[in-house]
Amino acid sequence: IDVSGECDDDDDNDDACCFCSLLVLIVCHERFSFSRFDWFVASALTENASSFTHTQTHRTHPGKPRSKSQNRTKSRSTSPTQELNSNRVLIDSYLREISSKSKLSVSLDGTGICAFSYRRTTFVVEVPITPGAGFMVYSSFDSQRQHGGNDGGVALADKMVAWNKWLSNIGRHSRVSYVVAGRKTVFTLKGGERDMMTCDVFQKTLEYFVTMSLKLHNFLHPTETKVVDNVSLTRSPVAVA
Repeated sequence: IDVSGECDDDDDNDDACCFCSLLVLIVCHERFSFSRFDWFVASALTENASSFTHTQTHRTHPGKPRSKSQNRTKSRSTSPTQELNSNRVLIDSYLREISSKSKLSVSLDGTGICAFSYRRTTFVVEVPITPGAGFMVYSSFDSQRQHGGNDGGVALADKMVAWNKWLSNIGRHSRVSYVVAGRKTVFTLKGGERDMMTCDVFQKTLEYFVTMSLKLHNFLHPTETKVVDNVSLTRSPVAVA
């Protein structure tokens, strides 16, 4: 699925719709030691089992009505599971709204993860179940340039500093970082809570990361550059800064 108006190959569409394909690409094939993606694997295996809480059904004696106070107490109480899932519900609603205005068709799965493709680059969105944890977005590229102890690594680190300073200057609370694992460079956006206050702010923050990822790809692959201008996930760009 390519929301830029360019048609991806079928294989790219499959990658965007299936997070397992991305894990095979990023984790298993390259034998990642990156802890964040290890966490993804563990989360995918365990969270489905733990996200649904089985509550014991309260039975009353036949003919005995439930007291009004009991009904009031029940109506006031909030499920801990609902509280934990509030960020996921919010981000999922944003993703569905963005999809309704574009060629994108994406929503969070039961583990709070989804993937989409833009200009033949795969992005993964993760929303932790922990309250106040914000959201994360990931992209990954083959590391054709060498990073270890040379100018390439310094330049890449300098880009992170410059991009984080720019995000701060425009009032964003999200920050970017990267890690090199084997032949892969994994680029991460740690989304702040304030950058998910509205759908437009969330979308624009996501688009900033997409633009940075495309620029990072061009830095790592100078002979295979991608277009970085006019990134917009929706048909009509959002006006928020």
